[in-house]
Amino acid sequence: MTAQALIAILGILGSIAALYLAKRAHDRSFRPTEPDEDLVKRFVESAPVYRLKNITSAENFEDVTRNHRTLRSRDAPTVYERLRTMYVYQAQQKGWYLGEGSVDYRVAKRMLEDGWVEADVARATHERSPNIEDRYRDPHKYAERTAKNARGELLRKDKNFRRWLGG
Repeated sequence: MTAQALIAILGILGSIAALYLAKRAHDRSFRPTEPDEDLVKRFVESAPVYRLKNITSAENFEDVTRNHRTLRSRDAPTVYERLRTMYVYQAQQKGWYLGEGSVDYRVAKRMLEDGWVEADVARATHERSPNIEDRYRDPHKYAERTAKNARGELLRKDKNFRRWLGG
């Protein structure tokens, strides 16, 4: 057997081995298209409350949030504090001045976008907004109004976006 024949045989065997490895990699990377039941269940349990279907009224909404173990807020004041720090820092970096009311509104809007419940956003604003008692006669109503206005803007934007899509 000559050297060229040996090289040709080794080349053919190498090609067969490469074909086998490629087929095995393809078979291992392919996943069936049917839904994974556990994954769907975890997704539904962790979904933001306001996006869940079958919520027909504010009372039903509050019942769902109170009774569901995974949908209750974890620590809204801490999230409020972290977002507030981020917004104030960004404004300072750009040389802007943001009033406390503007910061409260931005934080409320962001928390609602992230799936927090309006009542938790209002509670966090009431607890953590600096000098809220000095700025407003009724801080509790201010916090509720801020969360409600932020929710209204998000709903308006969503409705306008859907209209723009043609839906």
